[in-house]
Amino acid sequence: MHFPGSASLGSSLGARAKHLNPQVAPSETKYADFLVNTQNHSFRRSGSEGASSRSKLMPNSVFGIFDIVDTNGWKSDRVWVRNGIVHDWNQYKLLADTSVGRLVLHQRFQPGNPGGNLWDNFLLAPSIGETGVAVDSLPGHLVCEKVHLIYLFESGGLLTASYGSKGKLIGLPARHDANASFRYSDLHADSPFDMYELPEDVNDSAMEPPLNDALRKGIGKITSSTTYPALDELISIFVVEQYDIGRLFTVRIFNAHGKIVTSTIMQFNTRPYDRAILAASQSAG
Repeated sequence: MHFPGSASLGSSLGARAKHLNPQVAPSETKYADFLVNTQNHSFRRSGSEGASSRSKLMPNSVFGIFDIVDTNGWKSDRVWVRNGIVHDWNQYKLLADTSVGRLVLHQRFQPGNPGGNLWDNFLLAPSIGETGVAVDSLPGHLVCEKVHLIYLFESGGLLTASYGSKGKLIGLPARHDANASFRYSDLHADSPFDMYELPEDVNDSAMEPPLNDALRKGIGKITSSTTYPALDELISIFVVEQYDIGRLFTVRIFNAHGKIVTSTIMQFNTRPYDRAILAASQSAG
C-alpha cells in the first residue's frame, strides 16, 4: 500500500489557496471549471465551453452529468445538473492503494433531499478518487468529525462501521462487488451484524480496531437477503478519522493480525458541499 508524496500542511494549504475573481458573484464558489451557489444550488461554467480539461459532459437525455477530474487525471466528482440547478453531487477521495484495488471514500449530497445519504460509502474503484496530499501533522484546534472502522477482505469485500462526532454509530455498510451492499444503522439484539460484535460507540479514536474470528472470515455471516462469500480472509483494517469539514483524514492501516502497518494524514481539496455533507451526517450521529 502507498500514498502520494508528502508536503507540509502550511505549504499545501498555500498552494490550494483561492484567488479572487471579479467574475465570481459573492454567493458563488469556484470549483474546477464551474461556479456553484450552495444557497440556490445554481451551477454554471466559469469560462467558455471546452476552455479546460478538468471536466467532461457525459451523455444523458434529462440531466447534464459532469465528470470532474483532479490535477492527476483521476475522477474526483460527478455532478448531476438539471435546468442549471445541482441535483446530485458525488465526490470521491482516494484513501489508500491496496492489493485488491483503490480504497475510495464516496460522499454524496442532494439539495432536494438534504437529510438523505447520511452515511459515507467506501468502495474499491479502479479509476476514481481524488489523489490527496500527505501532510506532516494536524492543526491542534481541529475536532474529530467522524471515525470509520473498515475491514478489507481478500475478494474485495468491505465491512465498515462509521461513528459520528459524539462517537455514536451512524452507519454499518457492507459491500462486495459494485452491486452488492447492505446497510444497517443499529446493533440491537437481532442485528444482521450481530456476529461481528462491533461497538455501538467509540470513545478513543486512537484505539486499536476490534478483531475477532467473525471479522477475520469475511462478510458472509451477515444475515440478509444479499449473498456474500461464505469465507473471505481478512487482508487489512483501516481506522479513518475525518477533520476540517472532510478536508483532512488520518488513515491508520493494520494488518490481519491487528498490528499497525502505517499511519498518514491526507489533505483533499475543498468542495462546495463539504459543510452540507458534514451537517447531514452529524444529524444522525
